Amino acid sequence: MKIFDTYKIKINDNLKFSLYDLKKIVDARQTFTLRNIFDCIKRSSISLKILKEILNCPYLDEYMEEAYTKKAKSKKISIHRLEIGYYMQIYNKETNESWEFYGLDKKSPNDKKSRGKITERYALDFTPLYNIIDLPINISNKMTIYNFNETDEKIPVYSDFHPLLTLKKLLDIILHELTFNGSIENRKKLIKMLNKRLKDFKKQRKGKK
Repeated sequence: MKIFDTYKIKINDNLKFSLYDLKKIVDARQTFTLRNIFDCIKRSSISLKILKEILNCPYLDEYMEEAYTKKAKSKKISIHRLEIGYYMQIYNKETNESWEFYGLDKKSPNDKKSRGKITERYALDFTPLYNIIDLPINISNKMTIYNFNETDEKIPVYSDFHPLLTLKKLLDIILHELTFNGSIENRKKLIKMLNKRLKDFKKQRKGKK
């Protein structure tokens, strides 16, 4: 083991992070869960009130409460694991880069067994957290690049790289996706609205036949 590895943050049952720890690099080789993340937040020496301000996540406590709720998992869910990935889009002279947190099915786009077939990626902002709290999370060591200067089609190129994420950045990425729709109440309203639109759309299509 390299010397600098001992200074990396490991997301496990022993982690009780402080304000200083938020600047430390996370060990990207490990696998962890949302339960591990929320447990670490509960154990943190930083108060939840202060942490919500630091992470700009005013609804953190209610999402944590939902995550710990003991409810039967939905049988319809197709997500089997979670991933944090780095994405780059090149268009003319502009380059857009971003970290994303998403769900995957049984195979990964970077998995050799998938034989190059791109797996479905699932947004998590409409997913009740009790459905995914114990799914494994990994940090991908593949950078996904879309170069629109070379092709109009959305065909990605995967490039090996060594992800460097501070603990704060990791928490930002995860919480940004999970709380994207604001409060849980607002998320429910959006789901209801989208379901109504889908129902209306199906009625329109049926009427045209």
